[in-house]
Amino acid sequence: MATNITQPNYLNPYPQQKIYIKSNDSGWSAAGITGFIFLIILWFAIIQFIVYKINKYNNNKIINDWWNHRGGSKYTNCFNIDLINSYNSTKWMYDLNTLGESEEDSLLKYTDIKFIDDNVIGHVFVQSGSGSLNQGDDTKSNFLWPRHMCKSILFEKGEDYRYDKYLNSGGKGYPDDDNNTWQALISEWCGPDSKPSWIVMPSTKNVKILKIGVAAKIEWFDTDKHPDNIFARYKIQYDSPLVYSLCNNNYTMTAGGRNFDRSAVLSLMGLKSGGGQLADNGGWVGFLLSLGPDDNPSDFSYTKLTIPSPPGDDNGSGSQKCTTKHQLEAVAAATAAAVGMLVMMAFLTAITAGAAAGFIGAAIISGGAAYIGTAGSNGCL
Repeated sequence: MATNITQPNYLNPYPQQKIYIKSNDSGWSAAGITGFIFLIILWFAIIQFIVYKINKYNNNKIINDWWNHRGGSKYTNCFNIDLINSYNSTKWMYDLNTLGESEEDSLLKYTDIKFIDDNVIGHVFVQSGSGSLNQGDDTKSNFLWPRHMCKSILFEKGEDYRYDKYLNSGGKGYPDDDNNTWQALISEWCGPDSKPSWIVMPSTKNVKILKIGVAAKIEWFDTDKHPDNIFARYKIQYDSPLVYSLCNNNYTMTAGGRNFDRSAVLSLMGLKSGGGQLADNGGWVGFLLSLGPDDNPSDFSYTKLTIPSPPGDDNGSGSQKCTTKHQLEAVAAATAAAVGMLVMMAFLTAITAGAAAGFIGAAIISGGAAYIGTAGSNGCL
């Protein structure tokens, strides 16, 4: 018979183990807060992308129709119109949408496309509802043709109603590469009553600038009286580095201290140095490609703090005007962003007061970001 021997000092090598879990209902853990912040960032990025796509859809048709119906197919090797369609005020979004672009497209920087979007593309040609070309007052600022992007910004007959009228009344068109002739034309556009005169710029020996004797009489922005003034059409001042470079056979210093190569403004005009027409890479694209890698084209074109606009003319630069439709789009985008965040909160079954406040704050931030993004791209800010 077997006998059980009791060993009172025996220790079980595999003692029973118990695991205790401490419950903490006082607030969010570090992981929860990190996850919430990541969720907010992700939601913000999604909203930005959705707003970008909505704006791109609205703008694509207008720009593409203009490009396709006004001879843009001739200049596909010069400029890719999709760069404008892909433009967004958020640089990372633009970079994302232009991945894999061609070597030619990559020559234009983000600042170049921004310059075109802010100051040029808003002037796309619009046929007047009555009369020929852009005859109506509501279309007088819509004069841009695809040719102006890649050949020359100077008007040709059949592109602008007021310029055609000027030619039919005896106008002579534009001069070639002659800085003295350009000086005379710039003075004419300022008007004789303003008493313009070209003088040597102080502290220099050979750079001439325009002195206006009677500023109240200047006619520079009167494009009805001077319809051939292509600079005034884009709201470029007579004393900008761009205009002064055209009127001087040397570099012109900008307000920011940079030198401006005269060949850049000749490219804008589609002119060769010494005479003749450029075969390609002229117009706005040629101008932008002629600048240095760190140059901002606005420094050479818009150096004035304020640019006056005469009564009855369009306000400011060529950037898009804000309308009631644009404001409603911005409000709709903001509402959608805020509601989306609140719907996300509703799916959470258990949520503390602090977390709820965080979601509400995130909804407000998302709505505000969506409003700013949409309103800004539509010219409402």
